[in-house]
Amino acid sequence: MNGVKYDKNKPDMYLLPPRALLEVGKVLTYGANKYSPDNWRQLDSLQERYTSAALRHILADMAGEENDEETEMSHLAHAICCLLFKLEDKLMEEDEFDIDLGTINIFPAEEGFYMDQPITIGDISDVDITYTLPEYEN
Repeated sequence: MNGVKYDKNKPDMYLLPPRALLEVGKVLTYGANKYSPDNWRQLDSLQERYTSAALRHILADMAGEENDEETEMSHLAHAICCLLFKLEDKLMEEDEFDIDLGTINIFPAEEGFYMDQPITIGDISDVDITYTLPEYEN
């Protein structure tokens, strides 16, 4: 095969450990079912509260308690979830989430124009969406 894929400047996502990711996904699913999928984003004092929660889970693991009593899931997976929430919050706050995913053009079906800036998808209806791939080096 002589296929071409321009992904030199993209993160090597295969490096993420799959078993650990699965455990984190289980904890996230538990939390989404208990509260709501994005409930964690709505907390006051998010950074402080998830720092405390992550440390409680890490200390419990260090003390030999492998699983959380309530969920029966890994304390380390819980701690990773807390740290992911903190990181995501910081990245969103500092607007450092700057990965070139290309340009999404929104074409309102009746007006015939498009825009290349972010919009809230929930605010529009009856649209055609096209995606332009970013250019990457080999």
